[in-house]
Amino acid sequence: MSNISSGLRLAAFLIFFYLPLIFSGNACADYLTKLDHGRYLQDASGDIVTGLWSVPVVYDWNGDGNKDLLIGQSNSNNGYVSYYENTGTDDEPFFSAPSYIQACSPSCAPLNVPGLVGQGSYPSVVDWNNDGKQDLLVGDGDGYVHIFINTGSSTSPVLDGGSLVMASGLPLMVTARATPVMEDWNGDGLNDLLIGDMDGFIYVYLNVGTSSAPVFQSTYFTDSTYRLKVSGVDFDIGSRSAPRVFDWNNDGKKDLLAGEYEGYVYFLENAGTNAAPVFNSARKLSWADGQTLRYPDSPSGAAHSRLYAADWNNDRKQDLIVGGKDGRLILFSPKVVHYNFSGESGGKCFIATAAYGSYMADDVKILRKFRDRYLITNSIGRKMVNIYYKYSPPIAAYISRHEALRTAVRFSLKPVVFAIKYPQIFLPGIIGIPAILLMNRRKQEKQG
Repeated sequence: MSNISSGLRLAAFLIFFYLPLIFSGNACADYLTKLDHGRYLQDASGDIVTGLWSVPVVYDWNGDGNKDLLIGQSNSNNGYVSYYENTGTDDEPFFSAPSYIQACSPSCAPLNVPGLVGQGSYPSVVDWNNDGKQDLLVGDGDGYVHIFINTGSSTSPVLDGGSLVMASGLPLMVTARATPVMEDWNGDGLNDLLIGDMDGFIYVYLNVGTSSAPVFQSTYFTDSTYRLKVSGVDFDIGSRSAPRVFDWNNDGKKDLLAGEYEGYVYFLENAGTNAAPVFNSARKLSWADGQTLRYPDSPSGAAHSRLYAADWNNDRKQDLIVGGKDGRLILFSPKVVHYNFSGESGGKCFIATAAYGSYMADDVKILRKFRDRYLITNSIGRKMVNIYYKYSPPIAAYISRHEALRTAVRFSLKPVVFAIKYPQIFLPGIIGIPAILLMNRRKQEKQG
């Protein structure tokens, strides 16, 4: 019986050691990133320089596992999108000479939308028709939004000639310089549209169609019904609003980052939920030294900041890439990452998220899905989760400050993640080990 008892004790240890780690919910609601002063991104020939008003997008365009760059721009008042293939690695990107993204109808030519002073094209990678392939959503200088459907594959995309996005039977438009992004804004499983414009507003258009055939309704762009609200009033950034949706403070809820005419980047923290976002304030991002982050002016005028957030070097910390009027891109990397575990902001901090450094890490997503599907769906599981929510913050705080502990926790979670991903392999092993121990015990008794 001693072998069986030892096995039960081991199982009990695993349960009580791992279950708290599985409760990988939101990271700290006051997870603050302070950025360095940045460096210009380069390709094989030096600083990346497109036309004017560069708009960065980070995406693995050719499906080879390495992040690439797509850059919207203006050349001679025409809006193009350049493609910089990453010929380095995903950890250390290196970019070859650029080429223009092509649109084919049926012959292929560089994708081209109308541009104006202040903007060429504003691209966003989306899956417009829910077919699992990347499409390209592009705002133009006139205020219209175009969708280019991928008729090729995810590893060899071929875009069609494009069409205007429609709303209520008419081309969807804002005043000028449309900056569209696509996001499930209200948590109904359908992708919606957020569009910035020249006047500094951000418009929210909900998808009333399906995931494979989006449908939008709107009235004329002067109708404030569709404008994003901050503290209950229309949010007005001043001019040339350029939104992106990211979880910037790592609390598991989508926030907004927005560029604008003067070159600043505004952070709008979501104080609501993912299904019902609420914004109470907008503040400018800062460098680690306390100065306000700003893309530098060009010799011919204001910067016009355009941005994208991504983990550039796979260090599990979010970087910020900002473009501007001069056609360059600046990479701002975290210099100080501060976790506030005081609970004053009402957020919860959890061990797995502290160990991985990101709520969006792949393993944390797997653990979170397990929690949501198998733990909080029953009364016993909910009680365990609530107890953990009460007592975990100081443990998470301690782990987050010690890299060796973070590494150890990540290592210890690997078998749990494996078990969740591959239960058909793991469960027979769990059942088989006690059986082997029992058979071995009986064999020893017979021999004795």
